[in-house]
Amino acid sequence: MKMTTAMIALCLAAAGGLAAHADAQTLPYRVVALSGDPAPGTSGGVFWRFTSVNNLPVVNAAGQVAFLARPTVGFFEGIWSEGGGSGLALVAGQLDPAPGTPAGVAYAGFNSFFLDAAGQAAFVASLTGPGVDTTNDSGIWSEGGGTGLALLAREGDAAPGTPAGVVYAELPIRDIAVNAAGQAAFVASLTGPGVDTTNDSGIWSEGGGTGLALLARKGDAAPGMAAGVDFGSFSRDGRSLVLNGAGQAAFGVPVNSDEIPASERGTLWSEGGGSGLALLARSGTAGPGGVDFDALEGVVLNAAGQAAFWSGPNSSVPGHRIWSEGSGSGLAVVARTGDPAPGTPAGVVFDLLSTRPLLNDAGQAVFSGTLTGPAVDATNDTGIWSEGGGSGLALIAREGDPAPGTPPGVVFGGLNVFNDPPVLNAAGQVAFKRPVTGPGVNSSNNRGIWATDSDGELTLVVREGDAWDVDPEPGIVDARIVSDLFLTNNSGGGEGRPTSLNDDGLLVILLKFSDTTQGIFVVDLSAPEACAGDIADDFGTLGADGMISFGDFLALLGLIGPCPGGTPGCTGDIADDFGTLNGGDGMVSFGDFLALLGLIGPCP
Repeated sequence: MKMTTAMIALCLAAAGGLAAHADAQTLPYRVVALSGDPAPGTSGGVFWRFTSVNNLPVVNAAGQVAFLARPTVGFFEGIWSEGGGSGLALVAGQLDPAPGTPAGVAYAGFNSFFLDAAGQAAFVASLTGPGVDTTNDSGIWSEGGGTGLALLAREGDAAPGTPAGVVYAELPIRDIAVNAAGQAAFVASLTGPGVDTTNDSGIWSEGGGTGLALLARKGDAAPGMAAGVDFGSFSRDGRSLVLNGAGQAAFGVPVNSDEIPASERGTLWSEGGGSGLALLARSGTAGPGGVDFDALEGVVLNAAGQAAFWSGPNSSVPGHRIWSEGSGSGLAVVARTGDPAPGTPAGVVFDLLSTRPLLNDAGQAVFSGTLTGPAVDATNDTGIWSEGGGSGLALIAREGDPAPGTPPGVVFGGLNVFNDPPVLNAAGQVAFKRPVTGPGVNSSNNRGIWATDSDGELTLVVREGDAWDVDPEPGIVDARIVSDLFLTNNSGGGEGRPTSLNDDGLLVILLKFSDTTQGIFVVDLSAPEACAGDIADDFGTLGADGMISFGDFLALLGLIGPCPGGTPGCTGDIADDFGTLNGGDGMVSFGDFLALLGLIGPCP
């Protein structure tokens, strides 16, 4: 049984540096960084702003966070990380010397960053300084080699696996892949002797474990296909390239051949089978069950080498389909246009499916889509579906459904199914940002972040307009009103993309507040759920443990008196002076002890 909003608002917990939401939050969290906090590695500077929508905080398997920030002193922006294991530290700052480049060459700006399982950072940056021009003004740096920050590739550098004199012409702006082992892969264009429009792009990867190597180049023979069938152009946007924890890559690319009609040239490739690069799917050819592939997009690859992707309509079988190898029994359709949409009334079916499906390391797929059918209109025609519960495809959230953690009548708003994907972890937990509509909703509170908890139930993490306590100290409340919220999305956790959600259920979010300050927080989606009176463990240490026991009474003794600032709902304030539950009165007193007596035992 879930707590009511009133109960939640009265139950603030703090354990191991995790504070509790000052409004209606069941989930503990810790503060990573706030505006005004000291910015390590600067000359007395403090954090001012944290990143932009294209460079949001990321979390690794160990719960360590990396982020882009702008300090008040020292330089315009930099990347900070907890990956060193000894607290927050500066990885690289604007105008710092760029390793692997000549004296005087420095970072001009940062375009993306990653944090592997060992806490090693990688990023794409632009350059400035002597000899820097448009032919060599960007590069990729990584700590993945284990010997500190090193240059992996720079525009104008020799491209491994190509003839002498051939160099990188352009590197990706931000879309590279970096897996949990710190190995990177990217698409780049080429220039130099013998380079023309037939061979001017390729993919390089560290996944083989022997350093950076050419994986595939435009004009190379496509493995396993007929003689004369070659790889076409590789797109530098990187969205069609992924790299799993085993160093196996998957990507999409058209093939070139006079013998193949244009409608059959779209291909997806994968190393997931463990025996080298192999064709996964080709447009215009029959897939499993005799269903023809057509347009192919959104390939992803998990740690087991299983792939998932989207295919579009064709003349023989119209509609969209999500394909996955996650079941372990080969490639199969997870969902298709016209299929009944789980969690909806009879007759309601999928209409369009997102081109950006996700697949976690457990082989579970998540995707968004639109609906058609009886009573479907513009107020309820989008949703998110997941296999994360382990019992087949299930609806996670639908436009028009009540939004958990909000007042009666407030419902989920519309979703851009092609441009706003969720995030997924190996435990099957899903998190997403979504608008809401309904009574009392306006521009100051019309968006929120929701996630599935350790029981698979959808829970509000934070909503615009909420009061969020930015001070982790028990008994101290520094509540600020949330004006905007962000999380890194479009990751299943195992394909080499940055993620905001790790497999332990730790979710990193960026919040902006109405007083213009900002903060980065890690929310624990897998922590024991608190209930009214559950303020401490069995030993009286503040922090919910899912039980109301003698430890909670011990903790209450140390809290007797007015709530800080006289604000009702502080830790321990669960009743009024007469012991009436949910009657927080701004005092921790005998009435709270009376209420606690009636609650002894496990939380509901």
